[in-house]
Order: sequence, then structure tokens, then C-alpha cells
Amino acid sequence: MSQLDTVHDRLDAIARLDRTQLALALSLQPHVAAWCVGTGPLRHLIGAGKNTARSAGAGAGRRRLAEVLADRTTIGLTLDLLEPAALQLVMVATGFGGRIRAGQISRELAPLSPAERERLIETLVDRMVALPLEDAGGDLVLRAGVADLIVRPGRQLDRLVLDQTISSDHIASWLRRLGAHPIPPKKGDRIETYRQLITTPESLQAIIDSLTTAQYEILTRLVAAGGHGMSSDRLGVNIWQLRARVLDSRYEPPPAIGPTGTLQSLCDIGLVWVEAHHHQVGLWLEVIVTINGRTFAAWPVAAPTEPVALHHDGLSVPACLSTLHGLLRQVRTEPLPGLKSGGLGVKAIRDLAKRLGRPDAATGVLIHLSCGLGLLEQVSELIGKGRSTDWTTTYEVDPKEVVRWSARGAADQWASLVAAWLDGADLSPDQFVVGSVVRRQLLADLAALEPRHGIARDHLSAWFAQIHHLGAGVDVAELSAQLAALDLIPPSGPVGLTPLARTLLSDAGALPALLPRQDTTFVVQADLTIVAPPALDPAVRSRLDRVCTVESSGSVTVLRLDRGRIAGEFAIGDTADELLTFLTAHSSVPVAPVVAQVLRDVERARGGLRARSAATVITADDVLGLAAAVKVRSAQLTLIAPTVAVSDLPLAKVMAALRAKGLAPSGPSLGQPGGGERHADRTVHRTPKRRLAPVPDILHPQHRQLEQIVESW
Repeated sequence: MSQLDTVHDRLDAIARLDRTQLALALSLQPHVAAWCVGTGPLRHLIGAGKNTARSAGAGAGRRRLAEVLADRTTIGLTLDLLEPAALQLVMVATGFGGRIRAGQISRELAPLSPAERERLIETLVDRMVALPLEDAGGDLVLRAGVADLIVRPGRQLDRLVLDQTISSDHIASWLRRLGAHPIPPKKGDRIETYRQLITTPESLQAIIDSLTTAQYEILTRLVAAGGHGMSSDRLGVNIWQLRARVLDSRYEPPPAIGPTGTLQSLCDIGLVWVEAHHHQVGLWLEVIVTINGRTFAAWPVAAPTEPVALHHDGLSVPACLSTLHGLLRQVRTEPLPGLKSGGLGVKAIRDLAKRLGRPDAATGVLIHLSCGLGLLEQVSELIGKGRSTDWTTTYEVDPKEVVRWSARGAADQWASLVAAWLDGADLSPDQFVVGSVVRRQLLADLAALEPRHGIARDHLSAWFAQIHHLGAGVDVAELSAQLAALDLIPPSGPVGLTPLARTLLSDAGALPALLPRQDTTFVVQADLTIVAPPALDPAVRSRLDRVCTVESSGSVTVLRLDRGRIAGEFAIGDTADELLTFLTAHSSVPVAPVVAQVLRDVERARGGLRARSAATVITADDVLGLAAAVKVRSAQLTLIAPTVAVSDLPLAKVMAALRAKGLAPSGPSLGQPGGGERHADRTVHRTPKRRLAPVPDILHPQHRQLEQIVESW
């Protein structure tokens, strides 16, 4: 089936739906619904921005949507997210060439109740996997492109047409030993004759009745294994001793000895296929269907899982924001050591979690999301000289990104964290597509529950595996721990979305009005200490953490203005006037003149110092500023002009010496002349940050919102 035919099929399917029906179809596929609002993994794989349906304009939007729905990645993800029974039905239809006749549907779905059969078929129709029954004359017909991605439920005799290891003489030998007469001359006709023998219940039963006890036992085990067979090792068979043999009906081979000989006797009458390189053996699918009366003897049946009430109002400011600010504060003071191969080790995460007093899982997801958001950056350095050189990797705070982050409100920060988690910003490139899809599907399933209800934590993994084929291989317990770390679900008890989480996912713009009001004021004292309340706004607290050290914490937090940190802020562009304005605006008491004097003294002491690597060259805006730097003996500076000094020490050591004295010179950025790309003993490499999509207005679109989106298509 060509891609163009698949696109036309989806375009025809869309044209038959009104906006309500189309919105329903999209809401059942979270990965497609996310694409409709310009986010999710499909935007990376298929296209986003100008290519999205939202920006394509009236008329063209539906064409673009059809292309997305027809994409193999989209179809594959849709199939993976089907419940096991629905996917099994797709496999059955694929085995019949993509169409199950009306009469065959009842036979294949015999173990299921009529209501369950109807529900499974509706599941496939609603997700555009199958045509509506009325459009196919009562048959179940898979849509274009679906069968191409499905492995048939077993090996069929059609494979013999192209199988060069099984010749026409081999098939003739099978027919002679089964008493068929006459034997057609052509291989294709011989295959059809053999098919008639094993698909006719009476003739197959006669073959089974003629088997020995040992042969019947192996046949029974292979029937139970299904169409994909089983490992020869489980049968105790040496697969390399099995071979296709051309035998005459008048020649009776010696009695089979052991499991290998018994299985060889079944091969001699053609019932068994052998895949030597994969050590697999099995029965032809036609044999299994004839014995069972259908393709699958049993069908998955989901055990009912009743939602339970949540005992958590979830109306407090997300605690993850305070944890994140504390995390950034810790990393700023002491960068995290990374592995030589890249990434963070378990020990580094565990140690930081211990200092923060948070669980390892919660700390780990926040660290990795911070890296994805650009708040933390990976820095690799080549340290040493000659044979003693070695790469070391650390994770450090990006001051400029943290400043931008701190300027945002609590609602905006929380939305960014959750959006980054949904997009798999903490996952490796080979994991983020499936990981992002699974996360969106889990949230969609929880959002579909009645508000203030969830699933018992012990039943969550089984519940998710029952409703999604992909769920069997997902660590749902880890996902629920991450949801709790992001304050989307209660920290304990049943797993369900809190009221604030539901608002965040469907209408993030309404979130600020629901969040409790936070304190934005503190007390600035004349001894340079600041008394901050426990519920201080995270953005305000983050700004304080950049210029203060924590002296004590409890019912209130006591911080002290630190000259070194203040100088560091001035080095990245802040000024004394801006910092004084911030303190004055948020202090509940007048700021003492001594505080303003200290800020200006620090700014004056810096003197606009700048560092460049020649040996090392230090320049200053005024004579007094450079004079203070020259007095730092460990920097070994020599004055060569009123505003220029040099040192024989590497740039990094000079800057460290000056920072230790609170001068904090501004250094060059990487890539500029003398920018630290190569020094005498140090090479620095900063890993490029992955660009994330802007946070959408809707993280998880609801049915009514999708209706509004598709209305213009």
C-alpha cells in the first residue's frame, strides 16, 4: 500500500466526520492531540511550526492532519496504545489479508460476549484503524497502511511459495505420506492441495489420530505455543539435527528416538516449520486455526478496576518548585560531578537528595528536567598536561537561564516543568518518543477518570497494562513517582490527578487564580541579614539565594547578604541600583542605609574588571578597581598601565583568586578570543542544550478544545 493511498484513505475518513466526531477521534490518541496544539513527539518526527494543521489555514488543515494520521510512526504508536484484545483482533484481521468476513467474526471472537465484540470493533473504528462495518458490508476491514505494521499471528503456508529451502519435491513427499492422490505437478498447486488437507477438520483429525503418543504430546505443546512457535530448547530438541527430507510413502523411516526424532517425524509430514537460525519451531497457522476453530484459542479479558476517591485537595502551591530552587542553590554552591561517559551517576543524585531531604526519584527527575530546561549545563574539562590529562564532567548552574526562570511566576514555572516532562526533556534521544507518548497516555487515562478519583497504587501497573498493549513493558511505578514529584498526583494513596493538575493540563491560563497567594515580602535588617517567611514566593527566594547564604532555617529562614555572591551577580550584568530596588520593593521595613552602602562598595571594588587570556590580562574601568585586584597576591598580577595588569598564571587560576576576594571579574565566553576553549592546562566543552518547544496554552487538550481547533480546518 503506497503512502499516497494511505493519505487519501485518512482524508476520506476525516471528510466523513463532523467536528465533534473528529475531535473525539483525536482525543482518543493523545500523541495526535498533542500535535494539534503544536507539541508532543510527532512535531519532531513529522513536522511542526508552519507545517502544523493549526497554522495551515482553512481547508489545508485537514489535508495536513490526514498526512499525520497516515504516517507510519503515528499508526505504529496508535497500534501500540491499543488494549491487548483490540491489537489481537488487528492481528487476526492481518492474518486474513486485512479483511475478516462477517461470518468469520463470530467464529474468531467466540470466547467474547456480543457486547465485548462490538466494543472492540468500535475501538478500532474510532481510532481509524478499521473501516466502519456498514462501509464494508458487515466485514471488518483494516484501513490502509495498518496491516503493513502488524506481524501476522503465525507462519502461513503462503511462505512456501518463495521458500527455497522447501522444494516442490519436499511438498510432494508430504502429500504422498499423507495418502494424497493425485499429486499436482506444480509447487503452487501442491501447496494448495496440502492446504486443503490441513484446513479440512475431518482430514486433519485423521492425521492427528494416526500420531503416536510422543508425537501428539509435542503437537499439543506447539498448539499451546501459538502461531509464533517456541524455542527448540524448551522441547529438548537439537535444532541442527532437524532437516527437510524427501521420503517415499513406501519407505518407512526407523522409529523416532527422543524429542528430536519425534519432531523430525512431524516435519516429514509437513505439519511443523523450522527456523534453525533462531532456534524456533512451530505449527503452520492453518493447522492451529483448524485445531482451535479460530486463530486464538483465548482472548485477553481485562479485570474490572474501580476508581477510588482521592483524599487530597491539592490546592497548595506545588512543592516541586521550592525543591527545584533548593536544588539549584545547592548546585550553584557545589556543582554535581558527572560520569566520564556523560550523564549523572546514581551516587551524585542520591547525595543531593539527602542534602535536600527529598526522595531519590523526585530529586532525579528534577535534576534531569533542569538540564532539559537549560537551568543546568554539562561542562567537560580536560585537566592536566601531557600524559596526565583527563576529562572531568560536571553539571553547573547557568546563571542567565536561572535569572530568566526566576522572573516567571509559580504557575508558569510549574507549567514549564510539566511540559518538559511530557516532552521527555529528561530522556535520551532513543527513548523520548515512546517515553513521551506513554506519559501523555497515562495522563490522558487519569484525566478520563471522574474528578477527585484515582486508581489504587497497587493496581496501577496492572490497570495500565490491561488497557494498553504497550503498558506491559512500562515501569508505571516509576512514572507515578515522577507524577508525585511534579505534584500532579497526591504523594501517597490512590493515583489520580489533583484539581490543580487537571486545571494545569486543560487550562493553564486559569491556574494563577487558583494558586494560593504567596508571601513576597521579607525583612532586611541593618546587620545584613534577611528574615524570610517559609511560604516566600519561589521567584523571590531564588533571587535572594543568588546574593545570600543561608544561616538558619526553621519556622523562618535567616539569610545573610554575601559580598562574594553579590560580586558574582554584578559580574553577569546586575547592578547595585537594581539589587537595591529589588530589596526595597520586597522588604516590609525600610532598608537601612548601610545595606545600600555595602552594595555600592562591592560594585566599586570590582571596578569593572575584565579578564582575558594572553598570559592573563586584566583590564579595569578605573584605576582604583584594578589596584584592588593587584593587591591579591595569589593572582600574581603586574601593573603595566593604570587600567591594565598581566599575570603568568592561567586565566582560570587568576579568576579564581580574584573571586575568592569578592572581586568576581567577568571573563570571556567560550568561542571568543581567549575564551577558555584552550588554555595551557585546561580545555572546556559545554554540551549544547536541546531546544524545547514553547509551553503551549493547553498541555493536554480536551474534547471541547479539540472541537474549537478543528472547526477552522
